[in-house]
Amino acid sequence: MGFSPSCFERIQLYINEDKIKTKERAAMHPNNRLIKILSLVLFLGILAAPAWGASKKKSPVIEPRARQVLQQTGDFMKSAQSFTFTMETVREVVMETGQRIQYSAMHEVGVHKPDGVKVISDGDLGDFTLWYDGSSITVHNADRNIYSREEVPDTIDAAFDHMAKEKGITPPMVSLLYSDPIKLLKEKVSSGFYVGLNQVRGVQCHHLAFSSDDMNTQIWIAAGLSPVILKVVLTYREQKGTPQFTAYLSDWDLSPFLPDSLFKSVLPKNALLSDFDKLRAND
Repeated sequence: MGFSPSCFERIQLYINEDKIKTKERAAMHPNNRLIKILSLVLFLGILAAPAWGASKKKSPVIEPRARQVLQQTGDFMKSAQSFTFTMETVREVVMETGQRIQYSAMHEVGVHKPDGVKVISDGDLGDFTLWYDGSSITVHNADRNIYSREEVPDTIDAAFDHMAKEKGITPPMVSLLYSDPIKLLKEKVSSGFYVGLNQVRGVQCHHLAFSSDDMNTQIWIAAGLSPVILKVVLTYREQKGTPQFTAYLSDWDLSPFLPDSLFKSVLPKNALLSDFDKLRAND
C-alpha cells in the first residue's frame, strides 16, 4: 500500500469513526489518568532507549555475516530520498504483580529527506499525528484535541536528536527516519550474530540478533533485491519483567509522491496548545 494523501484520509476516517469507542474505553478504565499518560508514552516512545541499545563501552563484536547484511540494508535505505511504510507495534507493560499487558498500535509513516516526516498512529490507548516540516515538530492527540509544538533544526537527524536531548522524546523506531538508518544501532551494540534465514509473514528474511548493555535486539531483513526491515523485537533486559517491544513493518514504498503540504500540520478546530511535559503529566 502506498503512502499518499488518500491513504491519510482513509486512516483519518477510521480514526474518527473509532474515536467515540476509544473515549468510552478510557472513561471506563479504573485509572483514567494513567491511561492518558501511558497513551502518550507509548506513542512517543518515552520508555524506549534513544536508539536500539545503550552506550557502547568497547568495540563491538559482530559476526561478519551479520555486519554485511546490516550494512547492505543501511546502504539500500540511504539511497531512498522518500519512502513510506506501515508499522504495527506491540509494547508490553509489566505490572507490579508480574502480569504482562500488551498495547497495540498501527502507524502510517511517510518520510521525505532531509526535512519531512508525517506519522499517523491509531492505537489501543489513543490516536496521534506527528508532523515535521523542516522547522518544527507538532504532535496532536486526537482523543483530547490538544497538541504540542517544538521549534527544531532543519534536518530529520538534527530535529529528532533535539527532541531526544531537550524533551526526552524518542518516537518508536526513530532510527529508520535518519539519513543512515543503521548508524545508531551500530554505535550502540556490543555484539551481534547472524541467526539464519527465517520467515516473517511468509517472506524469507535474514534474521539478525544484537546485544547492548541493557537491551537485546532482533531484526528481520527481507532477503532479495529490496533488503528492507520487516520485523524488530526489542527486549529491555534491565526493566522489571524484561518487557518487549515488537514492530512489524510492511507496505514499503521507496519512490512515493509526497507533496510538501503533507508535512504541514493541520489541526482540528479548537485544538488547545500544551507543551510536551504537560501532555505527559496532566489530566
